[in-house]
Amino acid sequence: MRIVLSPVGMTVLVILQVATLAGAAEDGGRWKKEFEAGLTAYENCDLDRAEKHLRKALMETGRFEPGDRRGVQTLNALARVLLAEGRNDNAEVTLRRARAVSETWTGKENPDLAETLNLLGLLCTHQPKCREAEPLYNQALEMREKLLGPDHPDVAASLGNLGELRVSQGRFREAASLLDRALRIREKAFGPDSPAVAATLEDMALLHAAQGDYAAAESLFQKSLAILERTRGRDHCELALLLKDYASVLRKLHRETEAEKLETRSLTITAKRYCK
Repeated sequence: MRIVLSPVGMTVLVILQVATLAGAAEDGGRWKKEFEAGLTAYENCDLDRAEKHLRKALMETGRFEPGDRRGVQTLNALARVLLAEGRNDNAEVTLRRARAVSETWTGKENPDLAETLNLLGLLCTHQPKCREAEPLYNQALEMREKLLGPDHPDVAASLGNLGELRVSQGRFREAASLLDRALRIREKAFGPDSPAVAATLEDMALLHAAQGDYAAAESLFQKSLAILERTRGRDHCELALLLKDYASVLRKLHRETEAEKLETRSLTITAKRYCK
């Protein structure tokens, strides 16, 4: 049945539409506030607070239209926090949900789905029986290159993850190629003095250490550490694992006293994180 609105009816409809848009804007504002607070807490290594804010943001997405990409973005961010907390089962449930929503409403190729696949690959590397990390990483990389271009920072993130996987597989030449490309992209996008560049330098250090080239590994660890200390501060949680890995290299070089100092510093940073 075709409904013809009278002038009065049209006026009422306009008022309702304006009210709806205002409500949507208010809902979006609440989501943005909680989502950004969650990301900030994650960057500051306050994982408990990050999870609380992101769960509140996720509740706000229930007010949006089905398929609104903010829903998948929130699920991805929450999954990243859960992975950092070591809650792999919860992270997997969250990512499976994100993948289903994304594929149902926005298709088989979109940037948010690429992030979901990337995180599923990362999750897989922490599950001993999982063999899907490589195809997941490759799918995410191909999607990002196609949708975002070959020099996008998200492409560098996928290259870095693939590079780490290649190191663990002993495929060092391929790992070096992937990490070199990731470094070029990140230096171009963020400049040479950024945490993203530091992360790639750390991956390259681990590559050299895996090949027994401890002198080269130490040099790269030093560069990565210096960047993180300048950009994140001396007590940021990102330094904890780097210091531990750096100490392992120093032990290979029979520099036990220096290694112990780095290990103590790493443990101190970790303890501060869990005592928040």
